[in-house]
Amino acid sequence: MAKKSYVERTIDELIKQGHGRKQIAIVEKFIKTGPNGGFKRDLFGFLDIVLLDKINVRTVGVQVCGADWSSHVHKLRGERAARCLDWLDVGNAIQLWGWRKIQGKYTPRFLDIDEAWVLNGRDRDAVFNPPVEQDAPITGVVMAPPLAQQTLVEF
Repeated sequence: MAKKSYVERTIDELIKQGHGRKQIAIVEKFIKTGPNGGFKRDLFGFLDIVLLDKINVRTVGVQVCGADWSSHVHKLRGERAARCLDWLDVGNAIQLWGWRKIQGKYTPRFLDIDEAWVLNGRDRDAVFNPPVEQDAPITGVVMAPPLAQQTLVEF
């Protein structure tokens, strides 16, 4: 029997909690880059599952991970914070689900994420308008040839 993915485990757990399978959608997509490779792309850069939660009457975006919980916390509060806030601003909810083996059994850990958690003491403006890093100084100049010397190529 093939090992279940963390996304499959999360879906099974959501169904056990009383959510219908038809209200759960996998929104993570595998992008094939060649015959032997590819990568996964999350919806809005952070969602693996979207749940239409009829029990609590809300839409929940779920980020799923294994034991690497802290890197996902860092991602949601860091590079994806503005997108998380956009998702929350329109009335949606976010949950982070992590899976780890405890005494030979996979055990879930989940966290309901709100605006205060994402901001983590920061001002909203700091999330949506982060400071711009200083560019490296220009040490040389590259000039295009004069227009008269350029060749026009039509397709």
